[in-house]
Amino acid sequence: MAEEVEKPDQSQSGEQDSGEISLENIDEILQQEDPGFVESLGEIKEAGENVEDVELESLEVDVDSSIKDDDDDKESRLEKIIQQLLKKYPKLKVLNTLLEKFKKFIRQRLLIWRGRLKLCFFNGIEHIKTWPDRFKKLLSDLKKLLGALNAQLKEGFSRRTRLEKSLVLVLIFGSGVVLGLTLLNLKNSRWAPFVKSPMLTSFSEIADVEWTYKATTGTLPFLMAFPQTKHNYLFPKVVVNLKAKSGESSFQMGAFEFFVEVDSKDTAIEVKSREVELHDLIQRVVETFSYESLQSERGKERLKEEIKKSLNQKIVQGWVKGVYIKFMITKP
Repeated sequence: MAEEVEKPDQSQSGEQDSGEISLENIDEILQQEDPGFVESLGEIKEAGENVEDVELESLEVDVDSSIKDDDDDKESRLEKIIQQLLKKYPKLKVLNTLLEKFKKFIRQRLLIWRGRLKLCFFNGIEHIKTWPDRFKKLLSDLKKLLGALNAQLKEGFSRRTRLEKSLVLVLIFGSGVVLGLTLLNLKNSRWAPFVKSPMLTSFSEIADVEWTYKATTGTLPFLMAFPQTKHNYLFPKVVVNLKAKSGESSFQMGAFEFFVEVDSKDTAIEVKSREVELHDLIQRVVETFSYESLQSERGKERLKEEIKKSLNQKIVQGWVKGVYIKFMITKP
């Protein structure tokens, strides 16, 4: 069998030298080596008649390229897919070109910034290395300056009289005493130049007991804390023209009679003495209200509040507690 196999190998030595074996030679070798395998291949061929034929022109065996890294295979596949997409969609070439330019731009920027960071780092190191020399130079300059000042002070002090020297010493001593007292007061939480504690800012600092209360429910107005006899005063009848709506020419009238409650007898006396002035003030307030606004309870309450506010602004002695309507007649 070995001799029979060598014959086709010798006849096809040119093909072996080139590293290629044709399909016909493979069939002859299989027929000689294992006829049963050839028959099984024929059966498989008959069973796959409905399958599309696959033309296999040649089988190239490259021993050197048989072992490849998985990463290289993936990259080659990705490149093939990209090439196929570019052939199928020519417009993608523009996007591919832009993408390549963008990648190139990013690489350049990264390289530039990397170089700058390295330059800054090395420059910073070189600068830090110069700190000791600079510090030594600063100390030497400071010593020279202090020496020059000391020499000038000695020279100037030697020219002074004994009295002037004594005054300078006293001034220096007094400044030291003032500075010491100031620091002592600050240490004891007292603001200089107070020797004693400052004035109280809150009674809670010295009170034995401290509590809180609600200002809305736990308090009473000072003027109402001491009840007194009620003092009411009835004003004369008020007849006025009410405020008309815009665009209306008809006159709406109203007749009112008010009485007010004041806080004391002295206030009632003042109201009595200024009755004409306050009566006119009430008329001016009522004229600002329209017929429609006075038909509701809310409008009447607003009228009483406005009259009370105006009277309290005019009265000097005491204040008005409340305003009440004795009767009211309105004509549309």
